[in-house]
Amino acid sequence: MNRIRPTTFEAVGDDPLQELDQIRPVPVQQTPATSKVREIADEAGFTARHGEARGQVEETVQATFDARSLRRTGRTSQLNIALKPQTKDRFWRYAQKQGYTAGEEALLALLEKSES
Repeated sequence: MNRIRPTTFEAVGDDPLQELDQIRPVPVQQTPATSKVREIADEAGFTARHGEARGQVEETVQATFDARSLRRTGRTSQLNIALKPQTKDRFWRYAQKQGYTAGEEALLALLEKSES
């Protein structure tokens, strides 16, 4: 069963690589300045969904706490729990307030409190 495979360009009849001189770069569109965009958004009364309206005073909140950035430990096992974002933030605020640098330390302290 010897069958000759047709080449890619035989069916079409022309080689697209011969038309490379017809390829032109796409013109780059100039983006407006950020200040101009903000000015237009303010005039239109636009506010972002995820942000506070301009002019409102923001509460001082600590940045999100990520224990991975503090230190490397010998911990090799994980405990994954599905919870609400507010609960996670509350846990890490508690850990920061108590001076814990790892979630395990805060969890152990809570377990010891509940067992005593």
